[in-house]
Amino acid sequence: ICLVPPAGIYARRYVFAESLQFVLFAVAVPALLVLGAPWRMLGFPRSARDGQAGRAARRGSSFQRGVTVLLAFMGTLIAWRLPVSVNALATLPGLEVLEMATLVGAGSALWLELVESPPLLPRLSRPQRALFAALAMWTIWILAYILGFSQVAFFTAYSHAGLSSVADQQ
Repeated sequence: ICLVPPAGIYARRYVFAESLQFVLFAVAVPALLVLGAPWRMLGFPRSARDGQAGRAARRGSSFQRGVTVLLAFMGTLIAWRLPVSVNALATLPGLEVLEMATLVGAGSALWLELVESPPLLPRLSRPQRALFAALAMWTIWILAYILGFSQVAFFTAYSHAGLSSVADQQ
């Protein structure tokens, strides 16, 4: 729905609409996808749950995998909020499909590390999951604060009459 008119058109004209699209792709859609647990429809067996012994044995490699997923998510967020990326989204038709695919993929991978999505279980401990969720959240907040409090328009492709580029960005 975010990619088709009128939402898709607004996202190519206004930074605030593109930012809303970004948040939906990065957070809301992956969360709903993972929490909706469509894995059974894809043929994942119910026996995919890990036993406690196997879970404890893989704790170290699970932490490394979690860190990798978190860093990939953070890197994807930052890459899509760079001025060159956001300006390209306004000028290159179809690029938002790539944005959606990468953000939903990275976000889904992160959510799979954070929550139970039967029959898949996160391998991180609860405190680690809380820390990872906080780091992901802080990344989004830091990006939002940088853009919102800036007095300089980062996104030149979104200049339009009636609303200044800085006000649109804020």
